[in-house]
Amino acid sequence: MVAIEPRTFHASAGRARPMLVLGVLVMGAGLYLLTTTQPHIVGLAALAFGAVLAGYLGRPAWRRIRMIWFDEKGLCARLPGLGCVRWQDIEATWVDRVEGRVFLFVDRTAEARAAAPLGMVLRTLATMTKAPDLALPIDMLDAPPDQIATAIEVARQQALAAAGGSPA
Repeated sequence: MVAIEPRTFHASAGRARPMLVLGVLVMGAGLYLLTTTQPHIVGLAALAFGAVLAGYLGRPAWRRIRMIWFDEKGLCARLPGLGCVRWQDIEATWVDRVEGRVFLFVDRTAEARAAAPLGMVLRTLATMTKAPDLALPIDMLDAPPDQIATAIEVARQQALAAAGGSPA
């Protein structure tokens, strides 16, 4: 039996840095406005807006957020209503570009679709990308999309071979 090496792919910190820098700059402008202008509402608004930019949108720059991961049990993603999909419930995976974004498409078995129907967010994502089942965005992660797709497909084939099934 071949052990599947668990892998984790995080949100890319590099894409969040501009939001972090912009947020800090806007907060600095807000502080300046608070000290130099009489109606402090503009300075407070700039300070609050900068804090939101730096704190929420810049979060991946200092905190590694796990977005897609897998182990011997299956493929998991940080998307509302998905959780994990067992390897034996996956018929095929492939990568494609839709409107400039790169997606990992996951085609589950009919039994898996019936047992765990997609929630609203995943249904909307599948409809937007014209996916037959699951569409996971993988272009804003910390590894190249082709490397992510290859690692997932290799793990799926190893899991199926270990379970005695044949990879699709």
